[in-house]
Amino acid sequence: MEFNKGSSPFAGSWICLGHGFYSSGFSCWQDKFLASWLLSTVTDEVLIHLTTAKTSFDVWIAIERRFGTSSTLKISSMRHALYSIKKSNLTITEYLSKVKKLCDNLTVVGSLVTKAEQVSVILAGLSVEYESVRVFASASSISLDLLTGMLLDYEARQLALLTEVPMQANLATRSSDHVDGSKFSQSQKTKHGHKEPGRGWSRGRSRGGGRSWSRSQPQCQLCGKVGHIVQNCYHRFDESFSGVTHTPSVNYHQLWYPDSGATNHITPEASNLTTASLYTGTSHVTMGNGESIPIANVGSSTLLVGSRLLRLQNVLYVPSDIQTGTTLLEGHMHEGLYRFQFSKTSSTKIPPSAQTFCPPLLHNTQISSSSIWHNRLGHPCNNTLARVLKSYNVSFGQNFLPRICTVCQLRKAHKLLFGSSHIIYSLPFELVVTDVWGPAHVFSNGFTYYVSFVDMFSRYTWVYFLKSKSEVLPYFLDFHQMVKTQFGQSIKMLQTDWGEYHVLSKTLSSLGIQHRVTCPYTSEQNSVAKRNHRQIGDMGLSLLAQSAMPLQFWYYAFAHAVYLTNRLPTPILSHVSPYETLHKIQPDYGLLRVFGCACFPNLRPFNQYKLQFWSQQCVFLGVTPNRKGYQCLTLDGRVYFSQRV
Repeated sequence: MEFNKGSSPFAGSWICLGHGFYSSGFSCWQDKFLASWLLSTVTDEVLIHLTTAKTSFDVWIAIERRFGTSSTLKISSMRHALYSIKKSNLTITEYLSKVKKLCDNLTVVGSLVTKAEQVSVILAGLSVEYESVRVFASASSISLDLLTGMLLDYEARQLALLTEVPMQANLATRSSDHVDGSKFSQSQKTKHGHKEPGRGWSRGRSRGGGRSWSRSQPQCQLCGKVGHIVQNCYHRFDESFSGVTHTPSVNYHQLWYPDSGATNHITPEASNLTTASLYTGTSHVTMGNGESIPIANVGSSTLLVGSRLLRLQNVLYVPSDIQTGTTLLEGHMHEGLYRFQFSKTSSTKIPPSAQTFCPPLLHNTQISSSSIWHNRLGHPCNNTLARVLKSYNVSFGQNFLPRICTVCQLRKAHKLLFGSSHIIYSLPFELVVTDVWGPAHVFSNGFTYYVSFVDMFSRYTWVYFLKSKSEVLPYFLDFHQMVKTQFGQSIKMLQTDWGEYHVLSKTLSSLGIQHRVTCPYTSEQNSVAKRNHRQIGDMGLSLLAQSAMPLQFWYYAFAHAVYLTNRLPTPILSHVSPYETLHKIQPDYGLLRVFGCACFPNLRPFNQYKLQFWSQQCVFLGVTPNRKGYQCLTLDGRVYFSQRV
C-alpha cells in the first residue's frame, strides 16, 4: 500500500529481485498494476471522475476527495432524500433495500441513522394499503427486524388473497359448446380388458407424460350428433323433426380484462368488491337489448397486476341476469334455416328481449346520459344539451333533470339580479344612506371629493364637499347635529359601503346609531346612493356644457344640481319633490335662474371709490342653501353673493 499513499517514488531504473536479477521500470509497472486494480473496483458512474488520474496515488486521492470528505450540504441533501422516500409501486423488499442504502450512505459520511429513525422513515413512506401496520407500529415500540418481518408477511398475505379472488367484473367471456363424451363417443373393451376410446378423440400427449387420443369432429346443430354438419343431416327436410334444444354453457375465465377508457367498472359478482355500500342513486345500466338493469352496490376493488396492486374506486355491482329457463321462440327448419311463423291472431307474445332492437346512433349507458354527456360537450346549458342529444337520438330517459354542475359554478357564476325593495319608511331619518364620490381629476375651489347623505323617507340629499376622504367623520358629525337641531329627530340607521366602515363604526356605536354595511364588491346594496351620484354628475356636467364653462367650476355646477334635484318631482314619491316631502311646503321656483347666464348684481356696497360703477356683467353660478341670494362670478374671477341681481 505504499504506492497509493505516495510514499514510494520511482527511484532507480534497476531493482534487485529475489533470484538475483534486476528489472528496469519494475516500480512503474507495479504502480500501474495497482492503479488498474483500483479502477476495476469502481462503478461506471465513479470511473468518469478518474480519467485524469495517472498513478495509483492519484486514483486514491480522487476517490478520497469525492467520497471520503463529509460536508453539511451533502449530509442535509442525503437526509432530505431519506425522509422523502415513498414506497409507491415498489415491493417491500425493494423499498426496504432503498431505505437501507440511504442509511448506509449517511453512516459512511459520518451521520449515523439509528434503528428507531429507520423505523420512522419506513412507516412514513408506506402506502395506504399498509395503514393497519402503520397504526400498530406507531402505537407500540417495535424493532426494525420485527417491522421488516411484519411488512413482508403482510405483503405475502395480500398477494395470496388477491390470487384467490375470482375477478369477473368488466370481463370478457368465451362460450364453449361441448357435449358429454359419454353420450356421443363410443368405447369398447380390448381383449386385455382395457377400454379404448372411440370416435371423437384425437391423439396427443397429456401433461403427466401419458398419451390421450382425440379427433375433432363437427357437431350437428339440428340433431346434436357428432360426425356431420346440418347441411348433411337427414333430418333437414323432415318438418316433423323438432331438433334438440341447444343450451350453450358459458365459461367465466378467472381473469379480469379492465377497460382503461370505461366510464365505470362493473362487476356481476359481489365477492369482487373489497368494500361495498348500498347504491342510493337513480341511475341504471342499459344492456345491448334495451333492457335496464339496476345497480345494487358500489364499492372498491383491487387488481393484481404482476407484483403490483391496482386499486379501483366506484366499482358498480350489477347482479347477473336471472335464468328462468323459459322458451322464448320455437321454429322449424326450412331450406336450411329456422323459420318462425307468427299470425295476427296468434296468442304467442314475443318478449322484448327477443324482439329486434335498433340501438340509437350514439348509445350510452343510463349512468352517463346526463353528467358524462354534459362534460363531453363542454358544459353547455341544459336546454342546449337536451337538443343535441335529441337530434342525435341519444336516449337519456326520465332521469335527465337540471342539476348543479360544480365546474359550471366555478367558471360561469354571474351576479344575481337584485329585486326592487318593498320597504316603506314612515318617518324621516329612519334610514340614511351615504357614500363618497371622487376623486375628481380637476380641483374645483380646492375640492376633489364630496360625501352625500340621502334620507330614505323623503329622498332629500345633503352634500358636503371634501378636500380629502379623512374629512368624512367631521362632516357626518355636523350633519348629525343639524338633523337634531333643525328637525328635532335622531338618525336611527346609517348605511355605508365597506370603505367607510372603519371610519364611522366607533362613532356610530357611541351615538347609538345602527350601522348597516353592504357586502364587499356589492355596490347594488347601496344603489340609492350610487344612483344619486349619477343624477348629480349628469345634471352638473349638463350645466357646465350649457354654459360652456371649464371643468374647474364643477363644484358650483354640482351644488346647483343638488339644489335642483331636491326640488324636482320624482315618481318614487308619487311625483312629489323631496323638498315638499321633508318640509311639507312646495318649493319656490320663481327664484331660479339659468346656470351660467349673464347677470348684473348690485355691487355698490363693495365699491371702494365713488367713481366706480355700481354693477358689472357677471356669470350666474347658482344659489346656495345657506344663503338667500345668488352667486355671481366677475370677469376677473371674483365671486359675489348678492340678493339684488
